[in-house]
Amino acid sequence: MEAGTLNPPRPIWREMKDFIAAHMISGAGGLMFLLLAFFVLWPIITLLVKSLYGPKGFTLRYYIDFVTHNYYYRSFFNTLILGTITTSVCVSVGFCIAYMTTRGPLCLRKPMRWLTLLPLIAPSYIFALSLIILLGNRGIITKVLHLNWSIYGFPGSVLAQTLAFFPCLT
Repeated sequence: MEAGTLNPPRPIWREMKDFIAAHMISGAGGLMFLLLAFFVLWPIITLLVKSLYGPKGFTLRYYIDFVTHNYYYRSFFNTLILGTITTSVCVSVGFCIAYMTTRGPLCLRKPMRWLTLLPLIAPSYIFALSLIILLGNRGIITKVLHLNWSIYGFPGSVLAQTLAFFPCLT
């Protein structure tokens, strides 16, 4: 062996630094998964377990009530329909705006980015109040355009959720 081929011993702090740098991403991912499990999965599992027990012990009464009463069933499907429509509209509009901000005219790219971030700045109650003032029964836009619709129904819920969840997609 030649003397020039031997590597000098590395200090322990350098080896620790290299180990931490190599395993930081997987460690952070593991920590995020544990936080997700604790804050999302744990409450859901707890709710499901508690739904199987009543005052007298194990019961399926809550699930039987859900299936036999029409208003629970209808509420569940209305929620699924609302979520599907809102998601479809958000993804469609979000794709168009994302395409415009990446491939559109240079003069519109930066204003579009700022415009899509505006709903994140305002609190949700200000957003809801502005929708009522603009599109309510006596709203400004409703009066000017002579619209005959109510924001307090299903279309208003779709509009409000679409505008509220839109910044999450861009």
